[in-house]
Amino acid sequence: MINGVTANISVAAQGNSLLNGMPLQSIVDVSAQSLPQMYKGAKVISSKVTTTGSNIPIGVIETNMSIMSSTGSKVSAYEQLVMFKMPEVVVMITLAVPTSMQAKILPEFKQVIDSIKLLEQ
Repeated sequence: MINGVTANISVAAQGNSLLNGMPLQSIVDVSAQSLPQMYKGAKVISSKVTTTGSNIPIGVIETNMSIMSSTGSKVSAYEQLVMFKMPEVVVMITLAVPTSMQAKILPEFKQVIDSIKLLEQ
């Protein structure tokens, strides 16, 4: 924990027919446009579609924002949202860390994302 903020990873799956029908690039574009509206002060650093080492297409959105810590102070935070499509859901994996921890944790997170393999369907 740094200044009342911990690093965390969250995973969510959205089974939404509208999302499922959209190309991954469109989902990334819409998400990148809406993040600053959802999180006041969030700044999108980058957004792109790329692939993992297993050739799984993924969307990646990076943001910076200020958040309130558990101690009541404002802390600069970095967030990376990674998403990929499955037949009936879009899976989203989010890393959120104080920016002071970004350089230390981001390489490990990238290894986790790169290790994703989809089971036969």
